[in-house]
Amino acid sequence: MTTTASSSRVWLITGANSGIGLALAKYALDQGDKVIATARDLKKIPASISAAKPIRLDLNASDEEIRQVAADALKIYGRIDILINNAGAGLPGTIEHISDAALKENFQTNVFGPLSLTRALVPTFREQKSGTIASISSQGGLLSWPGFSSYCSTKVSLEFFMEGLGQELAPFGVKVLIIEPGLILTDWWTKAAAVQNKAANEVYPHIPGLEATLEWGIGTGCVSDITKAVQKMYEFVTGTGEAGAARKDEFIRLPLGKDCASIFKGRIEHLQKNLNEYLPITNSINLTEEQLAELKKARA
Repeated sequence: MTTTASSSRVWLITGANSGIGLALAKYALDQGDKVIATARDLKKIPASISAAKPIRLDLNASDEEIRQVAADALKIYGRIDILINNAGAGLPGTIEHISDAALKENFQTNVFGPLSLTRALVPTFREQKSGTIASISSQGGLLSWPGFSSYCSTKVSLEFFMEGLGQELAPFGVKVLIIEPGLILTDWWTKAAAVQNKAANEVYPHIPGLEATLEWGIGTGCVSDITKAVQKMYEFVTGTGEAGAARKDEFIRLPLGKDCASIFKGRIEHLQKNLNEYLPITNSINLTEEQLAELKKARA
């Protein structure tokens, strides 16, 4: 895939029936691109993206079933130029109160399922020596919050897999990108609220819930416009427009939203202070020159 606008781009977007996935699918179609839209329930794919080719994908299915979805998707147009790992689920709650089953399911949906799909398509991307794999992460991939640690952990896990994958595929001309949106009002919040364990509020009253987080975002003006957000996502992924022109190979993360920018900056500053605080201790444990000489001699 080239970085110039092309009506022949083929997108595979997971979770394209709602939220960011739906908005991005519609935007790509409006640009003249082709879209393969996945959803767990195909009946929930709205008419606004009727031009997309629907395909059922349940990220909680077995690896074999997910690989079969990848094979079926490739048959639709004969190739896939852009894979968007978008589908995912929120799981608010304290570590104490999240059940083992819910925690494992959240990692399956947000990490292992997308990995199964990605790994199934990697040989095709590698052989065609082109293409883009982009994962919709979150500002939660930068920082973990109390009451959101499961969700944040899944995001950082997928990000680190993708960061390594990008270096593995770079020699083959395949781009691997990460998009980190801040607060965007989608049905993610409604779905997350439905699985929220309110019993935790009695034990941890100091931890803000979903509603308080929303109120903070709205009160501080840290809410992003989904239309503007998906336009920048599209540009970043396709290498077009403002975001495409700004994209650099060494910077694979696109933070989106003022809240994400603040968290990104704050995380960098905190890590730098953390390192500075312990630097004498950090640097004190290395082998001495004499020990290194002995080690090299023993390995010779």
